[in-house]
Amino acid sequence: MHVKIAYGRTGIELDKAVSSAEVLLSRTHELSGGGDEDGLVRAAMAHPIGSPTLRELAIGKRTATILISDHTRPVPSQHILPFMLKELREGNPDIDVTLLVATGFHRETTPEELVSKVGREIYERERIVVHDCQDDANCIPVGVLPSGAPLDQNVYQSVKGLTAAEAAAAPDGILIICAACEDGVGGEWFYHALKTCEDGSALLRQIRNVPMEETQPDQWQYQILLRIMAHHRIIFVSDPKTKTIIEDIKLEYAPTLEEALERAFAEKGEQAHLVVIPDGISVVVTPEA
Repeated sequence: MHVKIAYGRTGIELDKAVSSAEVLLSRTHELSGGGDEDGLVRAAMAHPIGSPTLRELAIGKRTATILISDHTRPVPSQHILPFMLKELREGNPDIDVTLLVATGFHRETTPEELVSKVGREIYERERIVVHDCQDDANCIPVGVLPSGAPLDQNVYQSVKGLTAAEAAAAPDGILIICAACEDGVGGEWFYHALKTCEDGSALLRQIRNVPMEETQPDQWQYQILLRIMAHHRIIFVSDPKTKTIIEDIKLEYAPTLEEALERAFAEKGEQAHLVVIPDGISVVVTPEA
């Protein structure tokens, strides 16, 4: 059996003889919007749901702020923003537009990442503000919105892929995750909480007693990881530069997928049932009926 695991920009080839493995494949690549990206954006903007068009909304307005995702989200902003900006200015040529990068608790998006996301023309022409959650002078409390989603660019984001493995694994099963983590840990509060705790189980009990209004930054993410760690041995395959980070947060590091599999089979036996999920963030695992 030949399987390619999603990993960074290239993937990892799984060449080990795993003919008896159960492979859970994502079908997202089969989905189609029914047209090209630009055409889909134009059609959506021409027929908004329950709202006037942007052109109409811009009439008589002095300013407009467009929230855009940060470097952790694969949103095709280069195909969306040009049409939004064009329509706003058709409705009001003098409207003052700001693009606000919604980083949440993430680090700031770099200039290079912004160019990659919005394109050089928009980057150089438009006013872009990158949110900084630690800048108290320029932040005011207005409420909380949900967020989420994906990639393996850092350890923090990679936890989401582990949840699919958690759902597919037997009790006490060994979970192996492959994540390039080119951006390192990805969440300083996440890293600090896991590194400084003496025991993951104790930290998980502590979290469960925290009132909702006292929830700490990144808590939801390390709470999920601690929940998984309580029931499974986790082997984290990544670039050697992340070894210290991974071990600091009490996970087991492996430099290659082959070595991780060898360790797992050494504990569980060569006949152990293997489940492979090539793209963990693109599947929803449900129990069989």
